[in-house]
Amino acid sequence: MTRPDNPVRLLRSVENTSTDADGQGRPATARLDAVRLLFEPDRLRLARQLTRMKKTEIASGASVTPAAISQYELGQSTPSSETLWRLALTFGVEVEFFTRPAKTPVQDASAAHFRSLRATSQLERHQAVAYGEVVWQVSEGLGRWVRLPDIAVPEHPVTTTAEPTEVEEAAAAVREELGLGLLPVPHVVRLAESRGIVVVRTPDRVSERVDAFSHWISGRPLIVLSSSKNDAARSRFDAAHELGHLVMHRDAHPGSAIAERQAHLFASCFMAPPQVLRDQLPRRADWKALLPLKQHHGMSLKSLAFAAHRLGLWSDAAYQRAMRQYSANGWNQNEPGDIGLAERPSMIEKAARLLQQNGVSTSELASASALTEDLVLEVIATGSDETRPKPLSGA
Repeated sequence: MTRPDNPVRLLRSVENTSTDADGQGRPATARLDAVRLLFEPDRLRLARQLTRMKKTEIASGASVTPAAISQYELGQSTPSSETLWRLALTFGVEVEFFTRPAKTPVQDASAAHFRSLRATSQLERHQAVAYGEVVWQVSEGLGRWVRLPDIAVPEHPVTTTAEPTEVEEAAAAVREELGLGLLPVPHVVRLAESRGIVVVRTPDRVSERVDAFSHWISGRPLIVLSSSKNDAARSRFDAAHELGHLVMHRDAHPGSAIAERQAHLFASCFMAPPQVLRDQLPRRADWKALLPLKQHHGMSLKSLAFAAHRLGLWSDAAYQRAMRQYSANGWNQNEPGDIGLAERPSMIEKAARLLQQNGVSTSELASASALTEDLVLEVIATGSDETRPKPLSGA
């Protein structure tokens, strides 16, 4: 497998992106009038979902009625220039935020594959998907000057009526296409990023119940992993699970329990080929014997036990007893045999640093993305190896 250490490169120099505003920070009248003419109702929906604010709260901040907010979102009326400014202040965004819709904006959370669909509320899923749209917007802003890796996600569509062998074949084909052979996957997240997949972790604003999800936004694949899951093996498996959705279920309707099981099987086979595990796994439920395999393949004990049962090495009864013991030991929260720090993404952060090196500040990137500096920094943080990235030069 060939993977560049820094998969992004500079395209062109920065342009002047200064904003037109008065001394108090209020945008000039001409600027507000221009935004009003290009107002996109769906952007108001995005801002509301991202902040999880109620329409009554938004209306109060904008000095209008809740009914007016509904009319703006439905495109039945357009906010005045003054109201646009107040909406921007309420949400903490630039006024241009309301004029920059995605090419094919995601209208609701039904477009994304969620691992924890039943454990999350619709409001939580809407917020998570809205954050994904913001991540896409930052990547578009970066794209003004930086070329992100070309999108090269293998396509192996699998229907919900497919046999498990078809999923196994899809995983084997992807491993072959990515040049993995029969070796362990060195870094699932880095591998995904090298194929043009934007990977981030959930920010503090998103509920911890949102485990992981993936979807496509305007042709760009996105994986969002849980920031609360610090178990490296499980984090790797989550990334492989979401990769499975992107590979197999691009046109499938999300939310299917069958599709989730297929992605789970894909992740198991992708992390370690069945023909390799069959010779390595113990023929009985022996946790000590699984620990070296956990270290070698970077897979959790639970996923290795799943593979042993799937391959027919452990009987149904043995597997069920092992899972009861697993839970009784409290390993659902803290497995033994830690393999190290959880994998973190880096593509977004590396692109931002490349801009820094070429004189582009946080404020300029925020202007290009029609977002605030704080929101841009939040996206960089969730797509970074660093937990608290510093502002770019000139901020």
